[in-house]
Amino acid sequence: MHTPPKSSRVALRNLILVLLITAGVVIYSYGWTITDIDLAKPQEPARQEGVGRALQELLSPNLFDQASETVIYRAAFRYDCDSGELPAPSQPETAGAPVLVIEPACGQPNDRLTFNISGLTGGARAAVRWVTAEDERRPRDVFETRDATRGRTQFFVNGDGTYQGYVEVPRIVGAAGQVHAVELGVVIPIGAPYASDTLNEVLRRMVETIFMALMATTISIPISVAISFFAAHNLMKPIKMPMGSAMLWAAVLPFGYAFGAWLLHDIARSVYGLVSGASLDGAAVAWMVAAVVGVLGISRVRLPSAARSVAVQAVVMLVLAVVIGGLGGLGITGQAGLTDLANRIDPTGTHLLAWTFNSLGRMIGILGSLVALMLPTLMGVVGAVLLAALAVGLAKPVLKTATGALDRVLGLVLGAFSGAFAMGLVGSIALGSALLGLLPPLVGGLLGQAVANGALTVLWPRKPAYQTSGAERLARTLIGWGGLAVGFVVTFTALNVGQTLIDGTLPPLEDTRLLGLLTVPTYVATAMLIGLVLGGVGGGLSGVRGTFAVGDLLYNITRNVLNALRSIEPLIMALVFVVWVGIGPFAGVLALTLHSIASLGKLYSEQIETIDNGPIEALQSTGANRLQTIIYAVVPQIVPPYIAFTMYRWDINVRMSTIIGFVGGGGIGLLLNQYINLLRYSDAGVAVLAIAIVVAILDFASASIRERVL
Repeated sequence: MHTPPKSSRVALRNLILVLLITAGVVIYSYGWTITDIDLAKPQEPARQEGVGRALQELLSPNLFDQASETVIYRAAFRYDCDSGELPAPSQPETAGAPVLVIEPACGQPNDRLTFNISGLTGGARAAVRWVTAEDERRPRDVFETRDATRGRTQFFVNGDGTYQGYVEVPRIVGAAGQVHAVELGVVIPIGAPYASDTLNEVLRRMVETIFMALMATTISIPISVAISFFAAHNLMKPIKMPMGSAMLWAAVLPFGYAFGAWLLHDIARSVYGLVSGASLDGAAVAWMVAAVVGVLGISRVRLPSAARSVAVQAVVMLVLAVVIGGLGGLGITGQAGLTDLANRIDPTGTHLLAWTFNSLGRMIGILGSLVALMLPTLMGVVGAVLLAALAVGLAKPVLKTATGALDRVLGLVLGAFSGAFAMGLVGSIALGSALLGLLPPLVGGLLGQAVANGALTVLWPRKPAYQTSGAERLARTLIGWGGLAVGFVVTFTALNVGQTLIDGTLPPLEDTRLLGLLTVPTYVATAMLIGLVLGGVGGGLSGVRGTFAVGDLLYNITRNVLNALRSIEPLIMALVFVVWVGIGPFAGVLALTLHSIASLGKLYSEQIETIDNGPIEALQSTGANRLQTIIYAVVPQIVPPYIAFTMYRWDINVRMSTIIGFVGGGGIGLLLNQYINLLRYSDAGVAVLAIAIVVAILDFASASIRERVL
C-alpha cells in the first residue's frame, strides 16, 4: 500500500488547521455582530455618569442609621445685579454662631457662587438647596473647585468644622430682580448608630431566603434519592421480567387504581375523619377492628396457598388504608393539641415556647391536610400495585407453563388490554396541551416496534449471538425502527395530532360510550382502539414466555422526565407557581423543589453509575437479593458524594432564591427587585452584600462538611 510522503501529510494537516482557524474566526465574528457588541455606547458621558452613580450607591450600602437634627443656614441672593440693592449678609443668631457667606451676592444663571461656613460639627453631612422667591426648594450639586465638572448632592464638613464649595445659579424664567436664597442644611448626628430599617428588612428577607432554600433542598432529597436508583442504568439494565407478567401488570393496574381510589379511599377517609375528630364514623371503627382481626387471623389460620395470598393482600391494603388515613388525622389532631397548649402558655403567641408549639402544630397540620388531599391518589396507587402483584402471583403458574396456542392467545388478550390502557392513559394526558399530543404517537410507535419484533421472532427466529452476522443484526434493527416509524405515523394520523400542533388547540372533547358502560372522550377512545390492535398483535406474536426489559423502560422514562424538568429554569417555574399559589415564598419553595429534584436526581444517579461493581458482584455471589445488594453494596459507596451534592445544591438554591424573587417568588430577591425598580441603589447594596456574605458562609460550611465526610 502506497503511503503519502511525510511532507504531504504535514501540508494537509496544516491546511486543515488553517481552514479550522478561518472557520472559527468567521463564526466568532458573526457572533460578535449578532450579539450587538458596541463599545461606543459605554463611552457616552451620560451612560458613564449613570453607571458611576449606580455603582457608587451600590458600594455605599445603607447599613446603619443614627438619630440626628438638621440645622438650616441661609444667605440671600439677587438675580441680576443691576435690578436693585444687594441683599444684606446673614447675621449670626448668637455671638460666635456659624454664618453662611456667599460670594457674590448677585449674579446671572449658570454663574458659579462660592459659599463658606465655619464653626460646624466636623464630619457632619450637609446639602445645599436653592430657595426661590415662591419658597420652592431645589437641590443643587456642590462642586469642590470652581472649574470642577462633577458635583455631589451631599458632602461632609471638614474635620475643623469649615467648608467651602461652589454651586451654580439655576436658570429660572421670570426671576430677574427677585431675591432668592441659598440654603445649607447640616445634619448633626445624635447618639450611637443603630441598624437601619433597610438592614433589618434585608436580614428578615435573607432568613426567609435561607429557609426557602433549606425547605426546597430537604424536601427534594428523599424524592431525588428514590428517583436516582431508577435513573441509574447499571442498576436498572439487569431488571427483566416475564413478558406475560409485564402485560398482566399493565392490564390490571387501571382496575387496581380504580379499586383503591374507590373502596380504599373511603376506608382511609373514614379513619381520617375519626382520628381528626371531624366526624364520629362507626364504619371507621369497624375498619380499624377489621384490620387488627385480619392481621391476627392471617398469622394464626392456615389457608390454601392461593387463598392465603388473596387474604394477605386484602389485609395489607386494609392496614395501609387505616394507617395512612390515621396519620393524616393525627396531623390535624396534633395541630389542635399544640395550638391549645401554646394558648395556655401565652395567648399572644409571643413567648418562645408558645411560638415553637404554634409553628410545630402548623407544620403537622399542613402535613395532615396534605395526606387528606392526596388520599385518592395514594389509595389508588396502593390498590394498583397490590392488586397487580396479587394477579401476577396467582397467574404465574399458568404463564410459566403456557405453550403453543395458549401462549399466543394469552399474549393476544393481555397485550390488547395492556396496549389499550397504556394508550388510554397517555391519551388522557394529551388532552392537557397541544404539545403533549405527541405522547400517544410515541407510545404507538413503541407498540409498532413490538409488533415488528414479534413478527421477526416468528418469521425469522433469532440465532445465538456468535452465529449472528453484522448484516443480520443491522437488518433486525432497521425492521424494528421501521415498525416504530409505522406505529408513530399511524397513531399521529389517526389522532390528527398534526392539526392540533399547527392550531395550538386541544383535541375536541366529544364523548363516546365505551362498550356501553363508560363515557370517555372520543380522542381517548380512538387512542385505546389503536393500542388494543397494536398491543394485541404484538402480544399475540411474542407470547407470554419471553422477557421484557422493564428496567430499561423505567430508566428511559425517569431520565427523560428529569431532563425535561431540568431544562425548565426555576424562574419559569416560579412564574407558574406564582399564578397558582400567589406571590410569596411558597411559590419559590415549589419552584426550587421541582428543579432540585431534577438536578439532584441526575447527579445522584450518575454517582451510582460510577460505583465499583466489585462489592455488588461479591454480594450477589452469596445469594443476596436485589434489596440487600443495594443496601450493603451500593449505599455505602454513595453516601459521601450524596452529602456533597446536597450541600452544593443548597448553596445553589440560596443563589437561585435571589433570582426567582424578581418574579414574586419571595425571599430577598423580591426586596432587591423593589429597590432596583425604585432606583434605591444604596438599599439594594445592602441586599447584595447580604447575599454575598451568606453565599460565602455556605460555601465555607459546605467545604468543611465535605472535608470531614469525604
